[in-house]
Amino acid sequence: MVGFLSLKKLSYLSFFLIVTLIFFSGFSILPTLISNIFLFSSIILIVISVLYVLVKHEVDVKELIFIFIFILPVTISYVYNINSYPNLNRFILFSFFYPLLFIFFKYIVGNFSLNKVILPFLVCSVIVVVLSSISSFGLYEFNIYDKNTETLETFKDLSGSGRLFAMTGIYLNQNTFAPILIVGFFTFLLFILNDLSVFKKNVIIVLAILNLIMFVLTLARGPIFALLVSMILFFILSKINFSIKIISFLFLFLFLFLFYQSDYWDIFYTRVDSAGLTYRDVIWADAIKNFFEKPYFGLGFGNYRFFDGQAAFSTHNLYLFFLVSLGIVGSLGIFIFIFILLVNSIYNIFMESKKQNLLLFSCFILTCLIQQSFEVILDTPFNPLSLFFILSSVFILRNKKFSKEW
Repeated sequence: MVGFLSLKKLSYLSFFLIVTLIFFSGFSILPTLISNIFLFSSIILIVISVLYVLVKHEVDVKELIFIFIFILPVTISYVYNINSYPNLNRFILFSFFYPLLFIFFKYIVGNFSLNKVILPFLVCSVIVVVLSSISSFGLYEFNIYDKNTETLETFKDLSGSGRLFAMTGIYLNQNTFAPILIVGFFTFLLFILNDLSVFKKNVIIVLAILNLIMFVLTLARGPIFALLVSMILFFILSKINFSIKIISFLFLFLFLFLFYQSDYWDIFYTRVDSAGLTYRDVIWADAIKNFFEKPYFGLGFGNYRFFDGQAAFSTHNLYLFFLVSLGIVGSLGIFIFIFILLVNSIYNIFMESKKQNLLLFSCFILTCLIQQSFEVILDTPFNPLSLFFILSSVFILRNKKFSKEW
């Protein structure tokens, strides 16, 4: 015992704080100094927590080999491109902290109940939904901050001109807000489908509905499409009572009908009809061209940017990001991991659908992998989507033990 807390309880407290700090560090309503303090604190906690797990001998040799296969190709690419000054911070965040979080989350999943594991995500999602509702429905206007002054000025120009029509909540833009709401939706759904009192379940259902409404009103087409695909699969294949499925689909059709009747539908349709891929096809073509110039080891982590003459853009596609940054050799371990995760998720969705929690985590992985065809978010573990992605990966990759426990 350490005081009144055991080391096991301290590890859970550390887990809770890591999730909370990373959630809060992304809030655009917090000054950048406070966000950076939260982020730095989470980094320290991760290192300390993993050292504790290693001391407890919770990591086996197979995991270390797998992590080595993941890290080594990225490191080779980084060293090969060292003269072109690849981004050291991105390299460390990706190749070092992803494995650390995976090790720590595996320990947490193996030692605590499902509700306790999901609890910090629930608390943070409730805070996001409540604060975003206050902001989005005009009850209070928060100040918006951002590390990138140019991005913040663009936001102010769009807001002042009336062009910022999509719901952004307490974040700078809808493409940041939508992935957070995906995490919230799956978190709420996990709690709803597990044992809770009627009152708590009803409260979470209300929050889930509010979360879903704001998600659709972000007008973020990639995330909406990704979640729609996975949720159709979930509701068709899950063991949820048939009457509940019918009620859920009726509610969905009612919501879509009201959305169709609103001004948001005209805006959404215009975006789909006129904006198309919003310049992504041009960016992807340029990224593919750069990839073929250096196909084996890439340009180096963080070295690719698409310039349109005024601003710089990322690849807007995670898989292209890895290929153009690390090349075939450098991204080999990453794509092996993604392939294993995808195969396991698809297998669980169609063959293990009676295990609802496993089905939900698999649907979340599928949602992420589809959504990342249009954005680059999982390149760093320090955001809520990545944290829930790591957690879902842990549950899926330990399926046999998971099946017995849950």
